[in-house]
Amino acid sequence: VSTPIINQVRLAKIKVMDKLIEINEIEIPKALIDNESQALARQMQQNMHTQTGKEGVDLDPAVFEEQARRRVTLGLILSDLIKKNELKANEEMLRAKVESIAASYEQPDEVVKWYFADRNRLGEIESLVLEDMVVDWVLENSKVNEVESSFDEIMNRG
Repeated sequence: VSTPIINQVRLAKIKVMDKLIEINEIEIPKALIDNESQALARQMQQNMHTQTGKEGVDLDPAVFEEQARRRVTLGLILSDLIKKNELKANEEMLRAKVESIAASYEQPDEVVKWYFADRNRLGEIESLVLEDMVVDWVLENSKVNEVESSFDEIMNRG
């Protein structure tokens, strides 16, 4: 799969997610946003520690509030769509997703074994597959207007 096609798929996914948030105004409890903000701050600290080998600085979870709000909102919307439409990821879909991820590694077979050895890791893959299924479902059941845009137009929106 070529890079331009991958980028188009990512852009379509982002647009679908943006539209789902836009058309589904829901009230999110502050506690959920606060919990997600704290989790994002911890994850960033852990990433900083992994990259530098040093303890990361303390990060204010409030910095991640908007990202947390988006993630929680999308999580609730996607969960509802998955449940209502009875979307399920089967073994074949999971294997295909893991293999596509593993393909970029030196020893793809080892990466595949690593994912399938742990239910939590495989659960992360299942979430990705289900997200893709929701995007496909939305695109199949929505009216989509394609508009040509230049790179600069796309990057300067928002």
